[in-house]
Amino acid sequence: MKPSVIAPLVVLVVAAIVVVVVTSSSGGGSNAAVGYKLGKVAVYGPKGPEGIPLEAGPVLAPPNPALTSATIDSVPCGATEQTTVHYHTHLAVFVDGQPRSVPLAVGMVPPITTQQTSNGVFATGSSTCLFWLHTHAQDGIIHIEAPSSRQFVLRQFFDIWGQPLSPTQAGPAKGAVTATVNGKAYSGDPGNIVLSSHEQIVLNVGSPVVTPPAVSFSGTGL
Repeated sequence: MKPSVIAPLVVLVVAAIVVVVVTSSSGGGSNAAVGYKLGKVAVYGPKGPEGIPLEAGPVLAPPNPALTSATIDSVPCGATEQTTVHYHTHLAVFVDGQPRSVPLAVGMVPPITTQQTSNGVFATGSSTCLFWLHTHAQDGIIHIEAPSSRQFVLRQFFDIWGQPLSPTQAGPAKGAVTATVNGKAYSGDPGNIVLSSHEQIVLNVGSPVVTPPAVSFSGTGL
């Protein structure tokens, strides 16, 4: 059977999705983030289709519904995945201490093809093109895929997402933005955070400032 094609893209966030059910392995390895809660509020759920815990909060913002194939902030959109350079960064966002999820299919020009795996929905790609920075699942994993080595920063991902990022705003949430990278405080504009392999980025808008456990990449193949 063929996976379904969802259009417009915003449907992925606000409505039920009819997709093909397939079996998927979520990978092994210890992961303290699985099922993590703040009191009674779920931050992370079970492992998703990439072996990384799904983010449990409502999405910070849906994927950019007006996304086209035009280059954004010097990042092109290609017809196929560019895997000469291929690594992954994890992003978690909190607003006034409450979790907000990074949605799947950021950086994929609609219509989007998805699959319902045994571990959740996975955006397999776009029939038009996908940007070198994109997401496949609602697990906070940013895929960085390029044909040659170059530096990317968090602002470029937010620009492709169609959302602002500054010291006083992340997406639609406004307030002082506190950023940590691999558990260490980041000073300066969070948009300038350089994306690197297996990096753990946490953005807190407002207070209190939440420090969730790091996700584990062990056994995921990412």
